[in-house]
Amino acid sequence: MNEDISVNFFLEEYRELGQFWRHTDNRNENTIKIYLTASALIISASLLLSSWSDLDNQIFLICLNVAAAILFILGVLLTRRLISTELIKQEYLFAMGLIRKYFVRKDPQIREHIFLPVTESSRDKREYEFPNDLRPFMKFLKIIHGWNSVLIAFMISSVIWIAFSMIELSILCGIAIFGVTLIFLIKNHERECVRERKKHIKRVERLYANN
Repeated sequence: MNEDISVNFFLEEYRELGQFWRHTDNRNENTIKIYLTASALIISASLLLSSWSDLDNQIFLICLNVAAAILFILGVLLTRRLISTELIKQEYLFAMGLIRKYFVRKDPQIREHIFLPVTESSRDKREYEFPNDLRPFMKFLKIIHGWNSVLIAFMISSVIWIAFSMIELSILCGIAIFGVTLIFLIKNHERECVRERKKHIKRVERLYANN
């Protein structure tokens, strides 16, 4: 390959990867904003409905349960989307590392001025796995799991209250369900991360096999 052509190709590729990176970040931010906006609207509507003195309590709770179920589904979809897009971002970083490796081979002195890592071998794919300490957005996922657990606990405890009219039983069941749901969601989240990580490593190994 002509050197000028290869340099121009890699520069353009690097520029495109940077744009993809920013687009992925923007997509995550927009998704989170939509979810937070939907949550705020539903909470505001619930507070407004609660001020109506002629509204039947059971009808009010049924409406809240429907809203909580919608928010729960949106929260689950949001966490899965964030996990998958984070892996895509890691693959962009990996590809950019390969391009940096090309230019470092051309001029080793460049390494002294590079902030991001240079991909040297297949062992470097570990740099692009999820780190043991969760990234900031992964901590945000735990907040979503906590909110989803509150929604599930509210739905079930309100059904218990409607069926038995026992507020103490509803509260106790709600607390227990919140704890169990939170643990389940976090564990499922960790399993999802492991599955996505394994898929990512396989893609990285195939990429190395072709280079």
